[in-house]
Amino acid sequence: MPTQLSSGVHRLTETYTLTVTDSYDTDGHQTALRLRLRENKEDKQEGTWQTTLTSAVDRESGAAYVGVDLEHYPARADGSSPRSRLGSCGNFSITSP
Repeated sequence: MPTQLSSGVHRLTETYTLTVTDSYDTDGHQTALRLRLRENKEDKQEGTWQTTLTSAVDRESGAAYVGVDLEHYPARADGSSPRSRLGSCGNFSITSP
């Protein structure tokens, strides 16, 4: 059975959270989607891992864009968690022939 996720924050487990954000144009067509998966490590010493997938479509040109980011927020003794961007697959442009 297919599952449909609506925009919002979805608590998958005690340590995993999925945030879904989508955007629609005035005609009701979906133009963008962002999925962000956050993993808070149980031992709290590794910090938080975050993977983000973003896609968008330009209906006028027909081009589609996809971006993937992997980020790490290391845990610190003082409780702060600075952001460390580990990698990005960049933004890819996909066009129809």
